[in-house]
Formats: sequence, C-alpha cells, structure tokens
Amino acid sequence: MCVRHSVYIFPTDTSGNIMLLLGNKILILFGSGYADSGTPLLYIMTISTLFTGTISIYFTILRVLNKIKELSILAVFQAILVIGASVIFIPKFGIIGIGYVWMSTQLLFFFIAWFH
Repeated sequence: MCVRHSVYIFPTDTSGNIMLLLGNKILILFGSGYADSGTPLLYIMTISTLFTGTISIYFTILRVLNKIKELSILAVFQAILVIGASVIFIPKFGIIGIGYVWMSTQLLFFFIAWFH
C-alpha cells in the first residue's frame, strides 16, 4: 500500500524536471559531441527515475519486513535482465539502447512493486 502512495512523489521530482528542461544545456559544458549523443540518454534516464523511486521504496519495505530472500531474488533478476538485454541492445542502438533497457526494466519492476 505504501508503494501505491509513492505516485504522489512524481510531480515534486525537481531534479528530474530540471534535467528535462536544461539537460542539453548542462551537457554542452562537456562539449557539443557529448551533448548531442548524451542528451537523449539523459532524457530517458531522467524519466526512468520516476519508476526507480517506487522500486527503492518497495525494496526498502521488503527489507523492513525481513523478506530478504524475495528481495535478493528480485535484485538478481533485475541485474540479469539489465545486463542480458544490454548485451543485445548495445550493438543495435548504441548507448541509447542502455537507456531503453534500463527504463523498460524499471517499468517492469515498478509494476511488480505496484501489484504486489
């Protein structure tokens, strides 16, 4: 139930809003090539933080409830999924593929947390 209330955090994610609005201007400090290739990834990763917050709350609840076995299984499954899918997506999409993999995995685990 606590996880469902984490949806109220979304509009107040100030750093995420700053990154969405000013991300390309911040990355230009590192060079135009860096900004050109990094801005789409930054946007994807910023959007995925909305799901990551809920997952963190869910994992914390599992720790508090002493459900360490379930937490460990989910964490290992998440790592295998991210690494395995990255190996497939990097050759096809480059660095942006990692962003798509990360966001998809976070979305999947968001729904696992939401409906559990």
